[in-house]
Amino acid sequence: MTTLKTANTNAPAAAPFFSVVIPAHNEENSITKTCVSIVNAFTKENITDFEILVINDNSRDATEEKLIGLVGNFPISGIAITLHRTDSGLR
Repeated sequence: MTTLKTANTNAPAAAPFFSVVIPAHNEENSITKTCVSIVNAFTKENITDFEILVINDNSRDATEEKLIGLVGNFPISGIAITLHRTDSGLR
């Protein structure tokens, strides 16, 4: 398991007030829009004390690449991505 995380310079030292957890498996077509929508919704309400936690469950498409591209592109929020190299979900 690998975790990537952005630096959130606007966040307080304590844990963020809001955490949004997104499970992802083969979501290359929607993961960027999903994360951007969440950031925009919080920003619209002037909320900066939040984080997005994405759990990528061994996607076989470009989900991982899309998520890695998002890290660092959100100066307001923190984004943490956990990458599972084997499927961890229920079947």
